[in-house]
Amino acid sequence: MIHPMLNIAIQASRAASRAILRFIDQPDKIEVSEKDSNDFVTQVDKLSESIIIEEIQKSYPHHAILSEESDLINSRNTEYCWIIDPIDGTRNFIHGVPHFCISIAVMKKNVLELG
Repeated sequence: MIHPMLNIAIQASRAASRAILRFIDQPDKIEVSEKDSNDFVTQVDKLSESIIIEEIQKSYPHHAILSEESDLINSRNTEYCWIIDPIDGTRNFIHGVPHFCISIAVMKKNVLELG
């Protein structure tokens, strides 16, 4: 039996992937900004992240969420924390190289539960 949180992570990544795939063949529509030297973010990263967070919060509204593009959400809850990289491999994504992924993990009391 699959862990219920893994089901939510899969649902969230599938929903976000639909948004990401709308842009993969349209690199001219991807807005890129540089967060730091050689560290990029796109509006697609932010869109993917918001979809993932929304999906997680539907089922687990009180869990903490740490995401690459946002601040820590619900930081007072220390039992569960979801860790998100909405597009792991943004540089590849920007250049149309199909080697990137969505990364989602869950920690319980600072111990990795699933990812």
